[in-house]
Amino acid sequence: MNISFGHTVTIKYLGATDCRGSRIKASWEGWPSDDSKVVSRTIGRDYSTDDYTEWAANAFLEWLNGGDWSLHTIKSVAKGNLGGGKDVLIITMES
Repeated sequence: MNISFGHTVTIKYLGATDCRGSRIKASWEGWPSDDSKVVSRTIGRDYSTDDYTEWAANAFLEWLNGGDWSLHTIKSVAKGNLGGGKDVLIITMES
């Protein structure tokens, strides 16, 4: 049986500082059993693209699967803009 479920991932642009270049941060709420702590992944900004949808979805999937890529797969990704340098992804998964 295929069970679909969704999760929200936020993508945020982080500007450059005196000691770091621009970065992109993806974050999501973690497991309820771990007090739903926010989990995040950050990468350096690639100036050849402004679309980090695939990277963020895969970062979330890697965390969710704990390294076992056969556990869950991405069924679909919807993207929306929150303004202020933030996007939101609604990721529908199958297990």
